[in-house]
Amino acid sequence: MVSVYRKIMTMQIKNGLCLLWLFVLLLLFAACSHRQKDDELWHKDIDEFVSGHQSLMQSYPDSMIMLIRNFKCEGNPDKSDQWKKLLIAKCYYMKGADAQCQSLIDSVNAYCKQTPDNRILSYADNLQGILLLVSGKRKEALNYYEKAYHEIMNLDSCGEAIDVCINIADASRQMGKLADASSWYRRAYFLADSLNQHEAQNSILSGLGQVYNDLQNYQLAHHYFQKAERLYPPKNPKDVHFFYNSWGNVYSSQEKPAEALKCFLKAQKATQQMEQPLATAIVDANLGQTYLELNRLDSAQKYLTLTTKFFFAQPSMQSDVQFYVDGLNASLALKQDSLAKATEILNKPYDLSKMSPNYLYLYHKGLAALCERKGQYAKALQYQKLMNQYDDSLRNATMVSNVQENELRFKQDTAIVRRDLSLSTTQAEVRSFRVILLLIIGLLVMSVLALIAFIRYKWMRSKHQHHEEMNRMMALKMENVRNRFSPHFVFNVLNIFVSNLPKGVNVKPLQLLIQVLRAYLLSCDKMAVSLEEELQMVTSYSTLRHETNPFLPMPQFHVAKDVDMKLMLPSMIIQIPVENALKHAFVGMKETEDKPLLDVNIWVEDDMLRIDVTDNGCGV
Repeated sequence: MVSVYRKIMTMQIKNGLCLLWLFVLLLLFAACSHRQKDDELWHKDIDEFVSGHQSLMQSYPDSMIMLIRNFKCEGNPDKSDQWKKLLIAKCYYMKGADAQCQSLIDSVNAYCKQTPDNRILSYADNLQGILLLVSGKRKEALNYYEKAYHEIMNLDSCGEAIDVCINIADASRQMGKLADASSWYRRAYFLADSLNQHEAQNSILSGLGQVYNDLQNYQLAHHYFQKAERLYPPKNPKDVHFFYNSWGNVYSSQEKPAEALKCFLKAQKATQQMEQPLATAIVDANLGQTYLELNRLDSAQKYLTLTTKFFFAQPSMQSDVQFYVDGLNASLALKQDSLAKATEILNKPYDLSKMSPNYLYLYHKGLAALCERKGQYAKALQYQKLMNQYDDSLRNATMVSNVQENELRFKQDTAIVRRDLSLSTTQAEVRSFRVILLLIIGLLVMSVLALIAFIRYKWMRSKHQHHEEMNRMMALKMENVRNRFSPHFVFNVLNIFVSNLPKGVNVKPLQLLIQVLRAYLLSCDKMAVSLEEELQMVTSYSTLRHETNPFLPMPQFHVAKDVDMKLMLPSMIIQIPVENALKHAFVGMKETEDKPLLDVNIWVEDDMLRIDVTDNGCGV
């Protein structure tokens, strides 16, 4: 027996040492993994800080710049400094300080030439693309966006790729590549849905709405805007401005200025909470055009003056935007019968070869109207023909884009179907292997459990009788203790105590207590008692409570004549509700003049005994 015990102890020690070594190895692996994770997430703390202050960055970028500069990062100091520079550069962009933004981007790029880092480079390239897009260099901006996208996709986490995909789609849309824009927006939607990042869904759906607006598919455009407003409403001022300004453009394209005005006013309200002059100027231009279409010329004059002041004060601003604003000013001058001013504006020396067909259509439309007003009908007809040519060109481009977009959607749907088929096949194979594996594991587990159960059964069998004897002994001891302190002994002592009290002492409460205790003792071992016994116990308890607190009412019993008093009821079925009512229902009624009432109604209905306990207090 001793030899077997030693063998068991030796095996347990060996197993313990193995487990200890395994635990140490796991700790070392976890420490290395944690250190590697810390190196990869050096930007996490400041990103969380900036994420919590997005509204401040958009509304008060100067204050945000100060907070970022004073923020102490816990990760890699060199990389954190470069990351802070990029965040500050974004704040400068928000406030319209493009030169300071570009300077910080150049500084970060110089650092990355010495110490390449895809995360920092992707952010810098994305921000560089934004600056180029604002200045009208769409092709160069698209190159930087695509470069940023490939840099992000080389990282372990690609959540930042969502914003870059949206930027690529926006640049493609502005370049007229509507099929590519739709593809990139859908890619962003897929990433956001896969990564469960729903913050960007509003911008994605709004972008798709813009694409279908350009394709003149207004029904689908409104579908995406309505879906975005319903499922992912814009939360910060920047998103509100983008969303309603874009939706207003759809109504404007449909020549519904009243509905467009509602959207543009919501966008204007959002820009008032932001320090972004460019966003304000864009909304002012749209409001000016809308008021012009509504023939509210004073309001149109006000907003076109504001947007003209901004766009023509920016030397780096793209000429096509200035060309568009001048077209609006010319239309306003024509409606104000200021032909000289309209002539001056329309005769500005713009390079028409660099203008989009949309703007050229509006430009020749204005020239045709001007010549018609001047009586130069031949020129008006000539400009009308050019206008129709550009209109045909726009229609052809829209048709081609529709075909390309439908083809792209078909390819994507086909790819999805193929992927689903492949996934279904793979899942079926995995399920079959899983079933086989589960069967093998189940057999092994059952064998081990059977062996353990057999060993345990033999071990438990040897102890079973011993446990039974011990339990029997404990039960006898407890019964002996209970018998030593008999409840009848307590009642006898109380009765002797009551009989020895001096005359004149109120012994009624003590007698009632004895009655209640005796009733409880007799009923505790019974599953059911008669109705008469139950009412007697309730009466004794209520009398005891009334003696100790005269304010409490005595229950009034209303028993129907056809009720059998010998009917058996569950023990204490009436006692408990009455006890709760006396305890809780009449708290605070002393301050009022109401008299407390407690009624117990008992009757037979539908061959069933009905018991109703009611009071006029606050209830139980």
